[in-house]
Amino acid sequence: MFGYDYKVTVSENKREAKSILLSLNEDISSHGEESYKIDINKRVEITAPHTKGVFWGTRTLLQMIYNQPNGLQKGCAIDFPRYKARGFMLDAGRKFFSMDFLKDYIMIMAFYKMNEFHIHLNDNGFVELAGGNWNNTYSAFRLESRVPGLTSKDGYYTKEDFKQLQKTAITYGIKIIPEIDVPAHSLAFTHCNPNLAASNSAEYGFDHLDLYKKEVYEFLDSLFDEYLSGDDPVFVGPEVHIGTDEYNTKEAEQFRHFTNHYIELIKKYGKTPRLWGSLNSMKGKTNVDLNGTVVSAWNYWWMDLETAINAGAKVVNMCDQFLYIGIFSK
Repeated sequence: MFGYDYKVTVSENKREAKSILLSLNEDISSHGEESYKIDINKRVEITAPHTKGVFWGTRTLLQMIYNQPNGLQKGCAIDFPRYKARGFMLDAGRKFFSMDFLKDYIMIMAFYKMNEFHIHLNDNGFVELAGGNWNNTYSAFRLESRVPGLTSKDGYYTKEDFKQLQKTAITYGIKIIPEIDVPAHSLAFTHCNPNLAASNSAEYGFDHLDLYKKEVYEFLDSLFDEYLSGDDPVFVGPEVHIGTDEYNTKEAEQFRHFTNHYIELIKKYGKTPRLWGSLNSMKGKTNVDLNGTVVSAWNYWWMDLETAINAGAKVVNMCDQFLYIGIFSK
C-alpha cells in the first residue's frame, strides 16, 4: 500500500534484531480471534490466536510506520475490536464503480480494520428526476448474467472478476456481502421484463415486482441460483443480502410471505441471509422467522432494532440519519 519492500522468511526461534516476527499463540485468545499483541523493542513481534488477529496487527504496524517515519516508539499493547461488525456499504447500483476502485477500497478498509464490505448490486434512480417517466428512469444490475438484457451496459462486473474480488477481500480480513435488492428497487428487472412489474405499478411504482406472480418467483429463484449454485459459486462468502425494503405497505401480508420465501432460499444454499427487513412498517399476521438472519437496520420507521431482535435476528445498525452519505445528505 505504501510501497514498502520487505523480505519474508519462515523460521523457528529466529528472533533477529530489526526484524518483524509474526506468530500464533492461543494463550492470548481471551479477547477473541481478531485480537493481537504487538511488542516493539529490538524487533517487532505481533502475536495472535488467529491469523485474523495477526493481520490486524500488521495494519497497526503500517499505521505506526506511516505516522512515525523516524523510528517506532518502544512499547507493548494488546488490541481487540469493540464491535464485531465494522462495515461499509457501497451503492454500485445507482453509480458504477470500477473493479480497480473496489480493490482499492478493500485495502483502505483493511488499513482501518474494517471487516465487512456490503456491495449493493442493483437499484434505480428517482422517477421524479425523469419527469415522472419510469421508462426514462435510470436502473442498473451490475453483474454478468445469463438473463438476456439484464446486465448493465454502462458498467458491470464479470462473474469471475467478482468472485476473485471476494477471494482477495478474504485475504485482507474482509467479508464481502453482495446484495440483490428485491422486491422494490427492482427497476432493472422490470425494464428487462415488464411482465415482472406489479399489476398496480401505476400506484406503487414500476420498480415494484409483483408479489403474487409465479413468474416473479421463478425469475428470482433462478437469478439467485445463478450466483449461489455449484462447487465454486459466484457469491463466495457466508452471507447474501436479499434487500426487502420500501415496498408499498398496502401489500404487507404478501411482502412477509415473499420475505420468508427468500430467507429460506438463501439458507438452502448454506448461506446466512441479510435483509433490510421492513417488518416494523409491513405489519401482518404472517410470521417472519428471522432466526439465523442478519438485519441491516437502515431506517427505524421501516425496521427498528427491537422488532428485528424480537424476531430472532442479529442486527447491524446502519441508521441512515447518522450514517448515510448521498445526494440528499446534510
